[in-house]
Amino acid sequence: MDWILTIGSFGMFFTLFLLFVRVLPTITMFEVKAFMDPKTAVRSRRKELVND
Repeated sequence: MDWILTIGSFGMFFTLFLLFVRVLPTITMFEVKAFMDPKTAVRSRRKELVND
């Protein structure tokens, strides 16, 4: 009985989680860059180029 309850709980969690992920709107990289401060974005990109 305990195993059935445990497996059912995991099954319900993963089902609800997958439904949530399906409904959750995705955030594109373009939208993220649109809200970023341009000075910060350029500065962090320069640091990446220098460190490589």
